[in-house]
Amino acid sequence: GTLLGAPQEACLLAAVIAAPRRIFACPPGKKRESLACVRAFSPTSDTLSAYVACRDFEAWRAARGDGYAERWAGELFLVPKRVKQLLSARDMHLEELRRAGLVAKPARGHGHGSWHGAWRSGWGNEDVREDEFDEDDPGAQAAGVEGEHSSDGCSIELVKALLVAAYPQNLALRRRIGMAKHNTASGLDAIIAPQSVNAPAKGRPEESSNERMPTWWSYGSMQISNRQGFLRATTLVDPYHIALFGGLQAVEDRS
Repeated sequence: GTLLGAPQEACLLAAVIAAPRRIFACPPGKKRESLACVRAFSPTSDTLSAYVACRDFEAWRAARGDGYAERWAGELFLVPKRVKQLLSARDMHLEELRRAGLVAKPARGHGHGSWHGAWRSGWGNEDVREDEFDEDDPGAQAAGVEGEHSSDGCSIELVKALLVAAYPQNLALRRRIGMAKHNTASGLDAIIAPQSVNAPAKGRPEESSNERMPTWWSYGSMQISNRQGFLRATTLVDPYHIALFGGLQAVEDRS
């Protein structure tokens, strides 16, 4: 992260990856609603869903206060306490980098723990008026933040690159559209765990195709059960992430 000029992104990503528990709650009977909220933050990545949620939480906390941010989080099945723990872990990682001389100390008045400035300027919210959102409707404010995710695309692509560079051995290749199995470096074919945002919906299997259109996936861990591998914490990445940051060499079998 320091080499690419993105220490904050790298530290927050490290905190998300090392988190002992998910920041999204799944109450009984609310699995579908909870998964929909996770996908709203990132439709193709479990890890980035948590990453973006942490950024949004901090942005709302800076803009509206801690009480509002917690209320907003609760509406989206987030556990505020766990989100705050990840933000604190990021701050500790940043402080360690500063002590090592790898990151400069922030200018006075620009604390390292605030994304508010980036949220206002980088996400195109300069023209948003304070009265455009209903203070009593966290869902409406969530929609306002979600609508700006695409304008932060460069930062998200960089986070994907950091994820691939951190775990080049945790890459999987799906060779055809609609295939369930993914090739892994261990030689074991694996499928995406049902709890992932990338898992096909039950009763709606993806249409199979004979067309060779490979897709690459980064995953946090692989669980093996009854000789079947299950990929957890999956993220859809692009081939250029693999080529530039994967650190692996492979020859595609064209037979």
